[in-house]
Amino acid sequence: MKTDYNEIVDILVANGIDISSVKITMLRQEGEYLDENKFVGKIEKYIDYRGLHYFGGNIEIYTDGSCTINDGQHSGTFGLVVIIGGLKAFEYSERFNIATNNRMEMMAVIIASQIAKYIHTRWNLLVDIFSDSKYTLNTFTEVHVGPKNKDLQDMFNNLKINTNAISFRWVKAHSGNEYNEYVDNLCSMSY
Repeated sequence: MKTDYNEIVDILVANGIDISSVKITMLRQEGEYLDENKFVGKIEKYIDYRGLHYFGGNIEIYTDGSCTINDGQHSGTFGLVVIIGGLKAFEYSERFNIATNNRMEMMAVIIASQIAKYIHTRWNLLVDIFSDSKYTLNTFTEVHVGPKNKDLQDMFNNLKINTNAISFRWVKAHSGNEYNEYVDNLCSMSY
């Protein structure tokens, strides 16, 4: 099933998200909505520079999400940082006017999954995605479809992630992990 721009807008509007604050651009590769200008060029530069497409390497994406007040009536942000060959290659954050912590954590992992899928498809490299949200990881990696956040579960499922190439790992929040702390701060600075 292909997710297109109109479907994404419908999902956001149906969940009370003011889309005037959300930028979605489409990359015409397998119908995914990855912003080519923001992600692809920078990622390719680091993979080429580090020679990872020849020698293999470690690609990690750390994600986080948060809200000012977690009641579904206040703003929230999500952020991620892409680590390629031990170097911070790219960071991204986005702010939503109305959100919950869980939805922001899930959005971060969805965007990270898009990036990971692109990296694996383009270079056949393995990618680890880290999140401090057990709810998000359990929702996306187990057969768990409940009424809450079903739209985001569907969005993730439509990506058809190859779990042999992309792994999802839990990291304890606020435990001194450098990049988990980094994305936590990135979210805080995005309000």
